Order: sequence, then C-alpha cells, then structure tokens
Amino acid sequence: MGKSLLLADGLFWFFIGVPMLILFYSQALSLEASAFVALKQCINGIFNVLIAGLILFLAFAILDESGKVLANAARYVDMFFF
Repeated sequence: MGKSLLLADGLFWFFIGVPMLILFYSQALSLEASAFVALKQCINGIFNVLIAGLILFLAFAILDESGKVLANAARYVDMFFF
C-alpha cells in the first residue's frame, strides 16, 4: 500500500467507516437514509484528505526558502496521493 494517505483513507471508509455508520445509523434511521449518511460521510472524509494534501503542498511550496521548493513539495504530494 505504501504511504498514501488518500488510499488509506479510502480503504478505511470502504471497509470500516461505511459499514459501522450504516450499522449505527440504521438503529435510528431507515436503511436508505443511513446508507445516504454513510456515503456523505465517506465523500466528506476523502475530500478532507484531498484538501489537507493541497494545503500541505501549498505551504511547503510557499514557505520553503531553499532552492528545493519543487522537490520538497513533490515529496509531500507523493505521501498523500501515491
């Protein structure tokens, strides 16, 4: 799997997050409503990882004052997305 946080987050939501949300929310909501809430939470979680990766990329690209801006930023992009 490597060090990809995006992949790890997607696997978490697919195997742990969505089934647990459906299990817990189906106690108070219908199955369709709980599946919708689980899907919404899954998309929100993956989107948050994408935003965090973008913020880190921009922070390291802007704040790094050495001549290796692109090399350092690319390393953090690899950590999040590959």
